[in-house]
Amino acid sequence: MEKCPICKYIFSKCQCRFSGSAHSNKTKARRVVTDHLYLLSACQLKHIIGLQRFWQTSYNDEEMSQLLKELEKDVKEII
Repeated sequence: MEKCPICKYIFSKCQCRFSGSAHSNKTKARRVVTDHLYLLSACQLKHIIGLQRFWQTSYNDEEMSQLLKELEKDVKEII
C-alpha cells in the first residue's frame, strides 16, 4: 500500500491538508518531495497533484506571481 511521501500516511489518511498545532510542520518534507518529483511513483504523483490543487499556493513575490500566471496561461492554451 502506497503512502503520501510527505506525511507517510496511507493516502486515505493523509494529513497534508491540515495544519495547526495538532499537526506537525511538514514544510521541509513538502519542499524536498516537490523538488524531487522524479523519485515518486505514479500514484504518489497523482496524490501530490491533488494536494497542490487543494493548497492553491500563492506568492508574495511579484515575479513568482507573474511566473505562475504565465504557467497557468500556457496550460490553458494546451487544453
